[in-house]
Amino acid sequence: MAARLPKHDRRWQGAALTAAAVAVRDLEGGSVRYLTSRDGFDDWASALQWHPDGSALFFQADVKGRTPILEIELAGGGIREVRRDGAISGWRVGPKGESIVYTRSKVGAPPEVFRVPIAGGEALRITDFNAALEAEVDIRPAEELWVDGDGDSKVQVF
Repeated sequence: MAARLPKHDRRWQGAALTAAAVAVRDLEGGSVRYLTSRDGFDDWASALQWHPDGSALFFQADVKGRTPILEIELAGGGIREVRRDGAISGWRVGPKGESIVYTRSKVGAPPEVFRVPIAGGEALRITDFNAALEAEVDIRPAEELWVDGDGDSKVQVF
C-alpha cells in the first residue's frame, strides 16, 4: 500500500510504494518515476514529506535498528542522510526548508523534541519535558553488538 503525499507543484505526487521504493507519479501523464531501487537502497521507506520548494522528498527508513531521516532530490542523485539520532518518531520540515524538528528517544534517553539544520550540524534540544525523570532515574544506554549468524550473515542485537 502506498503512503501518499499531496501533490506539491500540481505535477508530482510522492509515494512510498513498497519496501525500498520511493517514487513520484506525474499527475499529468500518469507515469511513475522511481527515485530509489533495491540495488542502492534496501530499507523500508515511510513518512514522506516534500521540501517546501518541491525540489526533493524527505523520508524516513528503518536502517540497522535506527530510523534516520533521508533526502532524495527529484533532479537525481543519491540518498543523503539528513539525521540519524536514536528512534525518530514524528518530524516536520521547517517552512523554509532550512531545518527539521523531530521527536527522538533512545534506550538511554526519554523522548524530547529537537531541531537540526537540514544542511547538517548539531541538533538543538528544544524541550525538557523529561528533565525531572532524567535527574531521578539512572537511565543507561543499550549496548549495540553484531554477532555471527548462520553462514556469513551478521545479526544486530541490543
